[in-house]
Amino acid sequence: MRNAFEAGSGIVSNWDVMESLLDYVFIKMGVEGSNGGVDVPIVMTEAVANLPYSRKCITLLLQHANLTDIKF
Repeated sequence: MRNAFEAGSGIVSNWDVMESLLDYVFIKMGVEGSNGGVDVPIVMTEAVANLPYSRKCITLLLQHANLTDIKF
């Protein structure tokens, strides 16, 4: 089983798995819009002292999913 997170740290290290996970969650939640994107605001939580690189990567993934409104 592939894991998106680094063992014991909670830091995402496998962004391909994270992208697949977000796609699955959005489909199961039924928030995929008619344009193929997400039409509702999404609130993402993150670890304390999250690395800027991690925030940048998750922001790019969410923008790739055509989110119209991202809040951290």
